[in-house]
Amino acid sequence: MKPAAARAALLCLLGLALVLAAASNSQASFLQTMQDQISVYILVNVTPAPIVYNPALRTDARRIETRVALRARGSSEFFDALAPDRPLVVAQAQQPVKVEAEVSPNPKATMLYSNVPADTITGTAGTSVTQTCAYTVTVDTAKSSWTLYDGLSNDFSSVFPGNSLANNTYLQGGTPNAQATPFYVYPDNNDNWAVVEKSSYQHTYCVDLVLTIPGNVPGGAYSTNAVYSLYY
Repeated sequence: MKPAAARAALLCLLGLALVLAAASNSQASFLQTMQDQISVYILVNVTPAPIVYNPALRTDARRIETRVALRARGSSEFFDALAPDRPLVVAQAQQPVKVEAEVSPNPKATMLYSNVPADTITGTAGTSVTQTCAYTVTVDTAKSSWTLYDGLSNDFSSVFPGNSLANNTYLQGGTPNAQATPFYVYPDNNDNWAVVEKSSYQHTYCVDLVLTIPGNVPGGAYSTNAVYSLYY
């Protein structure tokens, strides 16, 4: 190879090395790690959807009347009719267990926090419930660049997906977004959270909750956790 060609090739290699080094430094400057994480416990009390008239209920009513009559006569058949296969349960006293723990203060406890530890939503299957500013989330740091993520720790149940719960997160005192966004469920999203906001320094956000309960959800109590993670 001629000297001029060799010098040109060397200059090209050096230029490429500089470009790669600059790209690497640029990516490193945007690399963030989790600094704090909190959760808000979400409890949902579901009332089952209204039931239409069912003739079988009249048969059940007759059975109940028969059992009540048997009980009035003091017959043991009452208990057999009520629960023939139910084992006899004897209450047992629980012995208290002493638990000792040493708790150290979290130096970052004031960096990311909510105004409440839990929220309760009550609704009927097949309907929607909205809570305005159900809770707030505050990021309080001197960092000039941070990212806030959110998501649910789990689905409510196999027939009650977590993304039935949506959030409308906006600056406290500001204007809500045009519409709410369904929560990501961490294990259903390849163990990834959703980006809520990229900002700097101190901000407090209101979180409106919109829950749409599927009509086939049985009555009962369901729960999950709304998790918030701060990265910088």
